[in-house]
Amino acid sequence: PGYAYGYTFNHIGNRTETVVNGRQADYTPNLLNQYENREVPRAVDVLGLAHPDASISVEGQPATRANELFHHVLDLGALPDADDPQWLEFTVTGTLTGGGHNDSDRIAEEPKTAYLPSNPEIFDHDSDGNLLHDGRWEYTWDAENRLRRMESLPAAVAAGARDLRLGFIYDSQGRRVRKTVEEYDGGWAVIEDRLFVYEGWNLLAELNQATMTVKQSYLWGLDLSGSFQGAGGVGGLLMIATGNEIHYPVYDGNGNIMGLLDGETGTGSAQYEYGPFGEPIRATGPMADTNPFRFSTKYEDAETGLLYYGYRYLNVETGRWLSREPLGEVASKNLYGFVGNSPNYWFDVLGLYGSQGHYYGTYFAGMIVDGSVDYSMELAFYAQLPDQLHATTAFSLNYPMGKAALNQLTMERAFRNFSRIQRQLHSLDGGLAEPRRQCLQELLRQGDLETWEKGFLIHALGDAFAHSLQDTRQSLTLRTGPRSRRGGVRRIPNPTYGERVLYSASLGHAFHGKTPDLISSDPGLFEEYMWTLTTAMNRGPLTPEQADRLEVVMTTAHGFEPTTDEADAFLSLAVREFEFSPVGAFDPEAHRAMTRDRFERGPGAELPYRIPTNAEVQGLMRKIQDACCN
Repeated sequence: PGYAYGYTFNHIGNRTETVVNGRQADYTPNLLNQYENREVPRAVDVLGLAHPDASISVEGQPATRANELFHHVLDLGALPDADDPQWLEFTVTGTLTGGGHNDSDRIAEEPKTAYLPSNPEIFDHDSDGNLLHDGRWEYTWDAENRLRRMESLPAAVAAGARDLRLGFIYDSQGRRVRKTVEEYDGGWAVIEDRLFVYEGWNLLAELNQATMTVKQSYLWGLDLSGSFQGAGGVGGLLMIATGNEIHYPVYDGNGNIMGLLDGETGTGSAQYEYGPFGEPIRATGPMADTNPFRFSTKYEDAETGLLYYGYRYLNVETGRWLSREPLGEVASKNLYGFVGNSPNYWFDVLGLYGSQGHYYGTYFAGMIVDGSVDYSMELAFYAQLPDQLHATTAFSLNYPMGKAALNQLTMERAFRNFSRIQRQLHSLDGGLAEPRRQCLQELLRQGDLETWEKGFLIHALGDAFAHSLQDTRQSLTLRTGPRSRRGGVRRIPNPTYGERVLYSASLGHAFHGKTPDLISSDPGLFEEYMWTLTTAMNRGPLTPEQADRLEVVMTTAHGFEPTTDEADAFLSLAVREFEFSPVGAFDPEAHRAMTRDRFERGPGAELPYRIPTNAEVQGLMRKIQDACCN
């Protein structure tokens, strides 16, 4: 009991409804993919572990048992002010009959608290897309869109919640290096002041700022990328030292910490369970509250429940980020979405996950081969770019064709250009897949390529895998006369039968029912692609260390096959965007204008890297044409 979660999303990944343990709640997103409000059911689930023979009650009401588990619902719906903010203080009591001294009953009591925001909960954002307030906190951001302060809302304090103020300080790399917590009781008083010491992005120690003594320290090893920080430390924490005690984390396959083992006794010192988006279901054991690293091996602020990912903070209750994706639309269509709403399949790297396959795979390939986060992010940006710029998209409502119609140019000329884009940048060639892959791999091995050229070639190489299928036609139909004269028809053996062939222009993957075409939906194909990509980037065989890193990615980073409804929604979204988003042909000013118009970022919005010119892209396409199509 107490573990039933259901979610409904719209076409771009915003929640529209949740059903948790039978209680429905609606979400209202706006056109900027920000939540304006959400319904908050007036009930609290109380879950935990206890001796299977013990009777458990919550505020005197018996809980439902299932072996060691217990569950009880505190229903507030009958209260006259039920929709106002609610601060709950309650006691969980366990009674084990005959379990005490001289066969007396053994009784344990544990006080608990919970907070429910108002129903509905209202959200507000600033012009940069940062959350300004929800139903519990007021948020303050700096000029770099970093969270600097949180303060309790007066309505929450009036309901009984603690009146807290949190402050955060960051270093030049954007890492949070100090956290202060103040509480108001007739005046503000500091109750917590911590300093954070890092190695890269991995937290090594927490210090008491006043005494400079170590409160807790951490030891890290290889994370899920197979390197020390390629996956942002997810799954890489090896040991927690607090005082004279040492504890070892226990993980699931996605790098979530499910428990701790006491280093001295070997017994469990903490046990955790999460909802699909990291919602805390229960945390038990003597170290459960002391350990801050939990879901996705990320630091949880105990006062707020937010997870600190490095570049952004995650609200597990709403399943999304408090601020926009730093890379903008190139990394993800939904700038607030968390791992494409698939946390059971994916993990996030420092809060920078993009749901697109090109971006994700390229980032990991860069980390495996080069090891530089900055370089890997830049390469991933350019690998995703051909799908984001309307001048280079593979869809049939390509911008140059529309521009040709508006300017009364010949559609034949526009279609020829569109066909070249499909064939060269998206590998929609209709021929054998393997020769195209080998050719693009050889081009990637060249040493005089700019980073954007590498990214575009990686996009084409990825599509040479994603835009392919096994040819099952044993024979082909050959017409021996003109159609108008009902010419004869005969069948000949298919020379590519059994081979893997590329989708053909101009309908591309939409015609073949593969939208979106995630390479990682086929683990075998994804593994073959990643080996091909990394060896090409490395200009030779991988070292044993690089190969080990890649094997870790292969066993942890797998995707899912989208349903027909998901595919249709994705295609519909793309068509709508191509109709109303006028992007110039590799004109950065036009791209920035589109960004300002659609997301109200204001004048001066900058893209993270330069956009190649039309002439540069045409030159790269000629290079692909000469090398791969002769």
